[in-house]
Amino acid sequence: MNIMVTLSPISFQVSVRDEALQEKNSYFIKTYVILFCMSAIIVGIVQVALVRRMFRVDTSRIRI
Repeated sequence: MNIMVTLSPISFQVSVRDEALQEKNSYFIKTYVILFCMSAIIVGIVQVALVRRMFRVDTSRIRI
């Protein structure tokens, strides 16, 4: 029983550190997800623009 009493403050400190680390990691995860979503949207828009540009037909240059 004495071991439990002496380990209790240590486990509390570990718990507090774990929670602080979880909060810090959640910030990095949220930031990463937001940046990933924004970059995926930008890349998608650029890809659509480039593909449309490759298949654009200039009617003034058509010679039949």
